Amino acid sequence: MTEAIRPNKILIMEDDLDLAAQWASELRSRDIEPVIAATGAAAIRIFEAEDFDGAIVDMVVNDADGNRRASEGGLILLQRIKASDRIRRRRPIPIVAVSGAARGIYPTILDQARAVGADLGFSKPVQPVELIDGLLRLIDEALEN
Repeated sequence: MTEAIRPNKILIMEDDLDLAAQWASELRSRDIEPVIAATGAAAIRIFEAEDFDGAIVDMVVNDADGNRRASEGGLILLQRIKASDRIRRRRPIPIVAVSGAARGIYPTILDQARAVGADLGFSKPVQPVELIDGLLRLIDEALEN
């Protein structure tokens, strides 16, 4: 019997660092290394420098001036990850999109995320266990294909 392949590293892009820390703690409890980025620009730099098994992406984050913007967050990162998957000709990286704005100023943001390439979406608040279970299920499915 062969041992299942386990994910090693997950990118978290979330500007609420307390929330990101909760998700990171859940990943660490499963022996998975979290890497946190608070902005879209930082997440893109990190993503391009390292290999990840999956990503959790906040769809609306603060820009450099502290304004909440969808354009500064997840949609750009999602596009970059999907383009990189094609360029590097590797298996697609499973992505979970999250947003508190889905219940407010950007009600269609999770639909937009799925259209751009997110595999799963959650409105905040979401329990860390539910979020990580969803991501790990996606990773397992990707490894089976």
